[in-house]
Amino acid sequence: MAINKVVAALAVGLTAVHGAVPTIPGFSLTWSDDFVGSANSLPNTGNWIIDTGTSYPGGPANWGTGEIQTYTSSVNNLRLNGNGALQITAIKASSGSWTSARIESQRGDFMAQAGGKMRVQASLNLPVVGSNGIGYWPAFWTLGNAYRGNYW
Repeated sequence: MAINKVVAALAVGLTAVHGAVPTIPGFSLTWSDDFVGSANSLPNTGNWIIDTGTSYPGGPANWGTGEIQTYTSSVNNLRLNGNGALQITAIKASSGSWTSARIESQRGDFMAQAGGKMRVQASLNLPVVGSNGIGYWPAFWTLGNAYRGNYW
């Protein structure tokens, strides 16, 4: 398989509903991103850090989790679809190596008020990959500033 062939079975669409952010009783919105933008463009770097390579600088190899892909900032791996969704696509090269994408919010100071609650919400659309999905590991994590620079 050529490097530019996308393994469609492993394409991941991280979807945000296009339109108004819903009001949730008892909660105040502090931040959101609806991934609105031109098709085949990167997400807003004012909101998102695009991680590249195979580890954080000074962090453990393979992101500390044994991941085998190399993260890129290529629109082949990470792009807006033009309809309010972010698409992350894993691509397998003919050599057998993988590229994909990883983003994290620029903000890392999210926290509940003392005695309060915090809600983090996303809509994730994942394909049915069947037996082709061995090793398929989508993740949606919340890591704050205390983690940045203090890697596992």
